[in-house]
Amino acid sequence: MKLDEKLVSLRKKKGITQAELAENVQVSRQAVSKWESGSSLPSIENLRGLSKLYGVYIDYLLNEDEAEEGEPFLQKSTVK
Repeated sequence: MKLDEKLVSLRKKKGITQAELAENVQVSRQAVSKWESGSSLPSIENLRGLSKLYGVYIDYLLNEDEAEEGEPFLQKSTVK
């Protein structure tokens, strides 16, 4: 699964909008839209924020070989 697909899947599982995600990681909603469409990539700093928000390793986000069923969760995330 590619990064853009993982980002969409994780956001939907969390039940938040692109605007809410953007607010949580302090970027514009347009930036989130570009990440999720695959037209741009998040910076390392933004990957850290996404990793923390979703409770997954950065390696999971970047490794296209890892399927959704194998999501390595860090811990239960409490951020909404």
